[in-house]
Order: sequence, then C-alpha cells, then structure tokens
Amino acid sequence: MGRYIESMEDMFALMTSYDTVYPSHGLFPVSASIVVCLIPGAKKVMAGEIQGEAPSFETDAKLYDVNVAKFLY
Repeated sequence: MGRYIESMEDMFALMTSYDTVYPSHGLFPVSASIVVCLIPGAKKVMAGEIQGEAPSFETDAKLYDVNVAKFLY
C-alpha cells in the first residue's frame, strides 16, 4: 500500500497536466479529482482507521471501502 500511496502522490503533483484517469480496474474514465480522495483513504487503510471486510471471492486480502474506491489489501 505504501508504494500505491507514493504513486498517487506523484499523480497529485502532476494534476495540472491531466483531467482524466483511466484506472486498471472498475469503471473508467474517472475525473482526476479522485486522486485527492484516494491518498487519504489509502493512508487510513494503512493506519487501521478503516475496517476491512471479506470480499465476495476467496482471498486472504480484506476489502476496504474509502468511499470513492475500494482497496484489496
């Protein structure tokens, strides 16, 4: 998750250069403004501030909902 946060922070630094993001999963395209919400959401997951739930498929990861996206972690 740490590398993901670093990547989102890099994208945040470049936000004036783009207005659309094409994520590798889910619905796309999405507004670049999603990056602003993903960073604190991912940090909350890492800090244990958001409770994970078991996803609907078999995996050792938990599903964390940060309102604008869900993370498997």
